[in-house]
Formats: sequence, structure tokens, C-alpha cells
Amino acid sequence: MTDTRPVLLVLDYPGRREEARIADLRLQERGYDVRHLLVAPFSRELDAPSYARDLVRRHRLAEASVAAVLSYCMSAAIAQEVAALVNRDQEPVRVVLFDAEPVTPAAVAGQYAEALRQMAEQLDVGQPQPWSGQIFDEDALTRRPDEVIRRMRQELVGFATSALTAGSYDEDEAAGTASALAELYLDWLVHLVAAYHATWPAWGGSVVHVLSRSPGFTGPWPGARETHLVRTAAPRADLLSTAEVAAMVDAHLRQVPTSVTRSGERA
Repeated sequence: MTDTRPVLLVLDYPGRREEARIADLRLQERGYDVRHLLVAPFSRELDAPSYARDLVRRHRLAEASVAAVLSYCMSAAIAQEVAALVNRDQEPVRVVLFDAEPVTPAAVAGQYAEALRQMAEQLDVGQPQPWSGQIFDEDALTRRPDEVIRRMRQELVGFATSALTAGSYDEDEAAGTASALAELYLDWLVHLVAAYHATWPAWGGSVVHVLSRSPGFTGPWPGARETHLVRTAAPRADLLSTAEVAAMVDAHLRQVPTSVTRSGERA
């Protein structure tokens, strides 16, 4: 039998975090074919269009009939590129975002510092010194992203190697383990760098942006025909685990598409 369930593409990075995930909405139980695109092995493309093309190729989506693309937080820019790639001549693919925000250089730097902190915690060693601004700045991120990633890798591997050799590892064992550990963190950092290098394509569709009660990005979504903000009372950690949000997303996806002429915010 042909599977006629509406296809939902999900971009929600599966890293360590306290917040609930799009998977917690359990939309497959509401009759959707939910496909999670961000799974290992992760792409190492350093711009959003290339990263999105890699996802479409890996998951064989070129001919898929996609109803909507859903995304959380800073994966949203890549999700938009995916939506543009799988868009068809009929009604534009719907995009639903949750506490989404464009990636900034400060966000990349902050997540790199968090990667070092988590690595130190994992290795049970003292916290590393903050990353020197001399090897990371907005110009480098914009013009030389490959160099930024190379320096991130170098420092992550160096820090982990030092920690491991100070323990029970010999040099060869430490180098191999440190390299493997660094790659796990680089998967996420490459994802962010790619999202920073987004083109914000206009695909003819609108964005529904579901917000927790936490402060966040509430501006018009770049490239969208219009942006509909849906503010909830949920804390950020629980936004994607509430039955109300799941029901609201389901109701939106089942609406008959209509032309909308302005952006708005609903309570």
C-alpha cells in the first residue's frame, strides 16, 4: 500500500540539552510521516544551502511530497533552505519554527565555549581558558569558515589530549580518543557555522513561529511571505512537550491553505 500520510521533515539537532525536542510532540501519533533529518553521520558542509542539499540527497527527498518543515532554535536557517529545495509548484511547503533565531557570531563563540566546558566536564578536568579572540572573529567566520573550524578542531583536540595524557592514556591512545571526542562537538559547531552562512531563500510560503515565554527572536522571519507569531505560556524547556503545542501544530497543518496578507501574533 502507498503511504499517504503527510510528510513532515524535522530539523532538531540531537545534542545534549535540557529542553524537550520536537520528537516529544509525538506528531507521528497524529497521523504524520515524521522524518528526522539531523542524524549521524552529520554533514560537514559550511554553508546552509550546501548543508541542506546534503540532507535532501542523503534522505532521498528530491521526489518527496513534503507537507511541512519543522525546526527548533538555530537549526531554522538550514530548515528554510530545505523547505526551498523540496518546495513544489503547488501550495508552498509550510514551515513551523520553535523558539527559532538566526545564528550570530556571538552564538557560535558561545557554543564553542560551551563545547569546551562540556568536554572538560566529560574528562573530569578543570575548565579551559576562554578561546582567544585572535582566532575567532566575525570577519574570520564570514570569510574563512574553514579556517575557523580548523582552529576549533585543533584546540579541542589539544585540550582533550592534554587532559588524557595527564591521566592514564599513553600518547597514541590519547590522540585517537581526543580526535574522536572533538569530532562529536565539531558536528554541532559545523552545523552552526553552516546556519550562519544562510541565504534566507524566499520559497513563497509563510512561517508559524511558536514561542515559549522566554525572551527570543520575534521579528519577521527573513525570506518568509509572512510570519505568524504564536506566544505560549510554556517555559522554554517544556515548549516541545506540551499537549497544547502539539494540538496547535496539528491544527495548523490540517488547515486548508489560504492566502494571508499580513503578519500577526496570537496569544
